[in-house]
Formats: sequence, structure tokens, C-alpha cells
Amino acid sequence: EETEEDSEIALMLPGPDSQLIPVKEYVRLIRHGCSYCGDPLDIDDAPTHTFDTHGNVYCSACAKVPMVRQFLLGG
Repeated sequence: EETEEDSEIALMLPGPDSQLIPVKEYVRLIRHGCSYCGDPLDIDDAPTHTFDTHGNVYCSACAKVPMVRQFLLGG
């Protein structure tokens, strides 16, 4: 049986700094799409999204682009 605490945990996703954030906040952060290519981001793909320290989000393809990777790694 699912408790209220379990359902609250289920409504959280990893966001900037790998902190768990509410789904509503996650949707707000991804609403403009990938910060590099601009492609739309879908909440169903949340495990493949990468956030930088400024809260910008990148799709899985752009997170592999050397220039983006260097930025994500703090270079």
C-alpha cells in the first residue's frame, strides 16, 4: 500500500545540482526546451536530461557535445 510519503517521493525528479524537485518545478525548468539546441524536452525523458549549475537543461544529445560537456564539467 502506498503511503502519502511514497506518493510525494514519486512526484519528485532530479533537477539542478542533482537535488530532487517537485514535478511542477521540473516542468517549469524544461518548458523552453534544451538550452543548447532548443528542441522540446519531455518529462518522460527526465533521466536523460542534464542540468548545469545555473539551472539550464540539456537534452541527451547536446550534453555530449564537446563544448557543452566542457561547460558542464566546469571548464
